Order: sequence, then structure tokens, then C-alpha cells
Amino acid sequence: SQALPWGSTVLIVTSREVEGLLSSIVGMRKRGLLIVLALTSPGGSYELTARRAAQIGAQAVRIESEQGLDVWR
Repeated sequence: SQALPWGSTVLIVTSREVEGLLSSIVGMRKRGLLIVLALTSPGGSYELTARRAAQIGAQAVRIESEQGLDVWR
């Protein structure tokens, strides 16, 4: 993300929140990047991760199935 210009959007796709993810997002936000965090696991941790992401200025979306990708098409 170092080479992306200010205002670029970064899409992060992951099945769950891992150590260091939110701190990496904070760094990208400080550089002026917009972050969309797509969580692909139907597990119950989505709400907690979405709240944490919102607190640092990132948008979280849940994609639980292939049909959930229709919104991106």
C-alpha cells in the first residue's frame, strides 16, 4: 500500500481477524487510504470485528456465500 495514492481504496478479504490486521489498517488509514474489510467466514466474530474496524475508520462487510458476492457484480 506504500505506492497507492491518497484516497485509494484497499479491499482486504479474509476469513477472520488475525493478529496485526487492525494495526495494519490503522497505518493505511493514516496514509489516507480507504479500507473495506470483507470477512468471508460465517462465524459469530463478524460483529466484533466490524465494530473494531468502524472505530478505526474502515468499513466491514460480510460475505457468507457465493451469492453474497452478487452485490459486487
